Amino acid sequence: MATRKKQEDPWAFAVATHQPEFVETLVEMLEDTSLPKLEARFLMLSTWPITPEFGAAAASFFQRFPIRFREQLGTGVAALGVFLTHGGRAEALEKLDTVVAPNALVPAWRDTVAQAVASLLRRSKSPGATSTVPSTLPAGPRAALQEAWLALAKTRAPDALPLLLSRLTDGPATDVTQRLVSLIDFSTDARIADAAVALIDRPIVRFDASTALFPVLALALLAHADISHRQAAITLAEALPSFAWLERLFPSTPPPPRSTKTASSPGPSNEHDFLTWLAEAPADLTRRQAFADWLLERGLPRGEFMALQLAERELTKKERARIGALQKKHEKEWLRGFSKSLIKGSAVFTKGVLSSIELSTWGPEGKVPSPEEPQLATLEGLVTTGGRSESLEQLLQSRWLRSLRDLTVQAVVLPTIPAVVLEQLDALGVHTQWTPPDFTVAAASKSIESMTLPRLRRVSLFGDLRGEQARVVSSTSWARRLHTLVVESLSAEVWFSSCRELGLTELEVREPAHLHAAHWRFTRGPQAWRLEVTLADPKDADSVLETLGRLEPALRASTTMLLPPALSEEVRRALLAYGVTLERD
Repeated sequence: MATRKKQEDPWAFAVATHQPEFVETLVEMLEDTSLPKLEARFLMLSTWPITPEFGAAAASFFQRFPIRFREQLGTGVAALGVFLTHGGRAEALEKLDTVVAPNALVPAWRDTVAQAVASLLRRSKSPGATSTVPSTLPAGPRAALQEAWLALAKTRAPDALPLLLSRLTDGPATDVTQRLVSLIDFSTDARIADAAVALIDRPIVRFDASTALFPVLALALLAHADISHRQAAITLAEALPSFAWLERLFPSTPPPPRSTKTASSPGPSNEHDFLTWLAEAPADLTRRQAFADWLLERGLPRGEFMALQLAERELTKKERARIGALQKKHEKEWLRGFSKSLIKGSAVFTKGVLSSIELSTWGPEGKVPSPEEPQLATLEGLVTTGGRSESLEQLLQSRWLRSLRDLTVQAVVLPTIPAVVLEQLDALGVHTQWTPPDFTVAAASKSIESMTLPRLRRVSLFGDLRGEQARVVSSTSWARRLHTLVVESLSAEVWFSSCRELGLTELEVREPAHLHAAHWRFTRGPQAWRLEVTLADPKDADSVLETLGRLEPALRASTTMLLPPALSEEVRRALLAYGVTLERD
């Protein structure tokens, strides 16, 4: 029986052309679809050259706002992108229709975002008048703090900004959102962008397009950011794809020079105080530069190291070598708070501060670093090799672990990771064993299944996994939400067979280093899977040939293999017979 050919969406065809003659048709047909599909249509329109008709269509959508449920507010974010991309005017959002929705959050979201957009489009570029700034704001109750904060912000006085930013995040997300709306109206100030970046890097609520905080953060960035803040736009778009338009609108201006001197207070006076000061705002490059300057004034090598890493230019080969030499010589001193557990050679510094580290936390309780170690605040990657212990639990509950994005632990430790850490993780690594039960792949899978991991994109499972464990992993719901799955196993073909339908983009199978050293990387393409194999040692060639033989011919024919230099012609001929493309290491 003949198969009916799927008809192409005429709207998608027209929008893909980017031809002006289709503009009127696209606007007429824009909302002739469901709300989830409308979100995708708005995102496609945001890639067009500036077209006022699209901006007007997005404004009309905001005026009427036919959204009923909070789960559909991603469409509102996408419409916001079209409005801004195509030159929407603030006047278009003045007369807003009443929104009829079961959840009061929906009209509140629309009104807050519309207010923030108006502030962005109508803001004055000149600073407000100097005012008398109070020494403090009320500690509580909440209403008193909010009233005093907003009243001070209304002056738009630049000298009020340090106090306002110091209390920006005191209170619930709804209060913080309203404060950010007020800050949008300030004259351009990179300190406000820094605060927005910090909230994106360490959000006070879970990433969700239905939370007005995130579109307001995007608008605050557009008002105050320079090109140095661009990564925050990328982070927000990766967490919430409905913000895919944000990076396109981002300013391309270089950051202005910033003073590192503090006139109103003496500031930190010793190295530990500086590290604690950095920990309070770990993404603030201005604070890092101030610390580097302080160290340089005293002739301390860490100052030279930080200054080189913070340099806004491409370093010379000699300068890169100098960075490596400084770290090799002084790392132990700089990381003395980790000295009992640091695995040599694992520490990575980025932009002057510690960004990744591996700790051996087996053995006595005292080997685990103090949870009050301020250098924990800038860690984006942390690997711990020890089993469950009270001191390790305290470390994972540290108030400073607010930048962590990639965490690796033993399977038995998974249930002890606090929710605030889990909700910010992009990647999770788990060391497993065959026994005891709490260390197994099954135990790890069960723990991950029970966790809230809204940002999780990559899971790595270590520990010589057997083929039958692939079925355990492939039956979980968490595996279906991943972009990348990495496993340590000798059964590459079994893992591929079990996991190919999960929706993964990449599957990596790394053979345990103490047994073999082949690395299998399966990548999903538009039409079919492709395979890349790295063979590190010629002695493992027979094992690789056996595994290739168990794969389907089409996949073998798409395989690219990276070879070691000393490989026999016999093995090369066998690989070529499979249709493999050979490349020299």
